[in-house]
Amino acid sequence: MTSKALLTPTVIKDNYTPILGIPIDNLDLEETTDAIFALLQQYPLTQRAGFVATVNVDFLVNAHAWLPGQLPRHPELLDILRNADIVTADGMPLVWLSRLLGKSLKQRVTGADLVPALCKRAAKENASVYLLGGREEIAIQAAQKLQTQNPGLNIAGVSSPFVTTEGINIDDEAQDQLVVDAINQAKPDILFIGFGNPKQEIWFQRNKHKLQVPVSLGVGGTFEFIVGSVSRAPVWMQRSGLEWFYRITQDPKRLIGRYLTGIAKLGVMAVPMLLNSRIVLRQAPGKDNTIAATQDSDHPIAYPDICALSADHYNLICLPQHIDRSWVQRNAIFIAQMLDQQRPLLLDFADVEYFEPCTEHLFLQMFRHTTNNHQQVYIAGLNHPQLIRQLKSFRVYDMFRFKVFSSFEKILFLLGDEQETSSVQYQSRGGIFHITLTGSVEADSGNLLDIETITNTAKGRPLLVNFSRVSAIDNRGLALLAKLNKLCGDKHQQMLLLGVNAGIQQRFQAAGLLNAFSFAETHEQAMYLLR
Repeated sequence: MTSKALLTPTVIKDNYTPILGIPIDNLDLEETTDAIFALLQQYPLTQRAGFVATVNVDFLVNAHAWLPGQLPRHPELLDILRNADIVTADGMPLVWLSRLLGKSLKQRVTGADLVPALCKRAAKENASVYLLGGREEIAIQAAQKLQTQNPGLNIAGVSSPFVTTEGINIDDEAQDQLVVDAINQAKPDILFIGFGNPKQEIWFQRNKHKLQVPVSLGVGGTFEFIVGSVSRAPVWMQRSGLEWFYRITQDPKRLIGRYLTGIAKLGVMAVPMLLNSRIVLRQAPGKDNTIAATQDSDHPIAYPDICALSADHYNLICLPQHIDRSWVQRNAIFIAQMLDQQRPLLLDFADVEYFEPCTEHLFLQMFRHTTNNHQQVYIAGLNHPQLIRQLKSFRVYDMFRFKVFSSFEKILFLLGDEQETSSVQYQSRGGIFHITLTGSVEADSGNLLDIETITNTAKGRPLLVNFSRVSAIDNRGLALLAKLNKLCGDKHQQMLLLGVNAGIQQRFQAAGLLNAFSFAETHEQAMYLLR
């Protein structure tokens, strides 16, 4: 008899293809539309603003560095794409790569196709849409054309504000609040955000905890396609993957460099991934039968063979020597149940030598779940050279590198110390105002700097902001630091950041803020600089 627990839907799903560390949903246009309306219908229960990303080569180029093993060029954008509710392939190169990886995507789903399809469905189901971004006249014309094409479509609102997501004026929180208030008052069911990549993704990320919209989509320049100010390629060129060439012919001065650089960088990034996938498939025992069996199966096999331990305060999963699709399917439900317990998760990689291509979706989903639930992940035993090389070539090593510890004893010490709990502490000591940040410094974490408290309490003393226990920071957190730094500069007051690791520094770099701050690696160095 099958137990009831085995019929429970699992969090670990296999309906998408990981491409360069980003999970692309294996959906066609109609299925994507259905999935978005499913998010809309679930909103009364979840009360969580969903996000849909349409990923093309530009996204990959913006998010990643050129070479494997380097820190991502834009870590926050990469995190957003990995944690989006739905990610579509808005570019034939992604579809081609999926075929080379042996897990082909059904279809290219572009923002220019998705917006009209959603509006058509919205008109039938009495759902409202809001157009945000683009040039004001273009956004208004796009709204009018969508209404003409879809009689009865409810346009809840149109707005084209100026927003910033990088540089010293990284964020105008008051302006953001005005925009969010206008959207919430209009009560749309679907929000189309046309700021372009990566601005639209970052703007959503820093405001999602305030937005009362079931689903938002980053749609780039789709409004211009709808109006016709930018023409699309003939259908045969779209289907054959030559739309990029058509677009170059329309605006060669602006696009030829961008497209050629993007294609060159994608090639450099894809070659190590494809080579490693071929090497692993040749090494895998019984690989042909395993892949065939898993591709023909629609449901996870309910026979877990996982080595795991549930302790009082954490869960431990010991991963096998070879992670293949069959193993992932057999253990998906059990792993999901462990994740749902909301305890810190310890992963033992000591026996792992390699994973089969496209099984990195297991790690992507585990990290997505733990990130969304502010759940800690610790890793030990990640030292096999081939495995590390593979993680780097598939562009997922960045998820692991700052969570790896030399032993479980050190991890258990950290768990006992509870140092990962998000908090912010203020203390005046030795003529210096100390600010200690712990955990994630993000818009929805409640762990943000209180500028008023700092300025009133510090009273002109030098500020030392300790980052040694910070695991993540987003655009809103960076914006508050930039605001505090500017106030200190205006008052000729010193401000120093201590213990900022390379991953966090890269977030400063992506936001154009790295040169705006002073950094110290050690406490002794900080004390010397603040004399």
